[in-house]
Amino acid sequence: MFKKIISPLIYIAFLIPIFIGTIFLLAIVEKKIGFSFGYSGHAEMLVFILILSTLLWPANHIMIKFEKLQKPEILDHFRQAVLYYVLIIFAVMFFLRFDYGTGFGLGDAYMLMILMISVSAVVINALFLFGQHVRKIL
Repeated sequence: MFKKIISPLIYIAFLIPIFIGTIFLLAIVEKKIGFSFGYSGHAEMLVFILILSTLLWPANHIMIKFEKLQKPEILDHFRQAVLYYVLIIFAVMFFLRFDYGTGFGLGDAYMLMILMISVSAVVINALFLFGQHVRKIL
């Protein structure tokens, strides 16, 4: 039971290196190359998040081994990704209150990064557990 409580915390911990890595790569690209697509950096940010989100695949392996799941079910996905779902809800609520008259600031960019990382984490976890479930059936 304790392992099932700790596994979402292990999974959310992978948000930190992806977030920091994205900021680091964006800073390097902005300084050395410059941003394309109107110099906003949003397209580059999405590409870096998708590349760095591959770290979430080993995170899923770690959680499966840690929990010793024999046959993952749909509830395992919701339990493992619950903190990312909370972040998605928080980010959506943040952008619903967004006032477009004030512009798009640094805090908004950080929240957009958290939203994109969270969505990719939920999708990767769902695909990973589905693959594990199908493999156990066959």
